[in-house]
Amino acid sequence: METVQKKIEDLVHHQEKDFEELITDTTFMQALEKNRYDLHFLENLVGKNYFLFHYHINGIGDKKLTFWNNHSVLPSVALLDSPGNAGFIQLPNGLYVWRKIQMSNELSIALMPVKWNYIVTNTYLENSFTADRDIGNEYGITVTPTNSPVKSLHGSVLF
Repeated sequence: METVQKKIEDLVHHQEKDFEELITDTTFMQALEKNRYDLHFLENLVGKNYFLFHYHINGIGDKKLTFWNNHSVLPSVALLDSPGNAGFIQLPNGLYVWRKIQMSNELSIALMPVKWNYIVTNTYLENSFTADRDIGNEYGITVTPTNSPVKSLHGSVLF
């Protein structure tokens, strides 16, 4: 059990670090805000193992999606409006850890897949853990406290 928890937590921490480094990179943020990207910039983002969404917030608080690196899923309205900067959420195609960073009128969100949970499965769509496809269905995820919590990079219990 602890080995599974550690694998998942290590993957989450790696992705959280990567997201934080990306969002604090001023060159990257300027490119996003000005909509100026080159092929290398886009290939780098498409190659991430998490999904990145960037929003512009107008004067009345409306959030407009201005950039995303994947079309598999979108953050829910509840997630966009939720307090805090990290958490766990179930979306239509799986279970995710999320991170949010807001700087002035710009909001960036990372959705880090933990387990795919498709309604219909086939050779290409399998319900599996992203940290290790061999973890298997004998393991589950719960938000009820257990002896093996998965914590965020900054120590909050995610699930």
